[in-house]
Amino acid sequence: MLPRLLEPLSRFMSPVALLRRMSHDVTRHEAHLARELARLAEEAGRHRFSRRSRVFHHVTRQVQPEGWVYLITLHPREYRGVPLSVLRRLASAHAFAGEASPTLKDGVTLRSLPAAGSA
Repeated sequence: MLPRLLEPLSRFMSPVALLRRMSHDVTRHEAHLARELARLAEEAGRHRFSRRSRVFHHVTRQVQPEGWVYLITLHPREYRGVPLSVLRRLASAHAFAGEASPTLKDGVTLRSLPAAGSA
């Protein structure tokens, strides 16, 4: 029941985000995605995610023999306007591996690289 209550909140878009979405400037979309991935990488490094990250992205944690691995699902609205190759390049620059569905309608799941000594 809780995910259904949070769904309208996770769909909210600020006026700034709406203007960015309406623009066709790929560099603006890429810069936004780079900032978002940098923020998520920092939170994954601290092993503590903000309420914003938990509401707007589905964050789960798995234990691997190498350490903790976080799975973060990006909604398609976060990377719309950015080619998948650019998204993968930005994700790898921030220590994430992207796993996309063939149609990209289900979002992209980012897998963080396991942190050494976090097991």
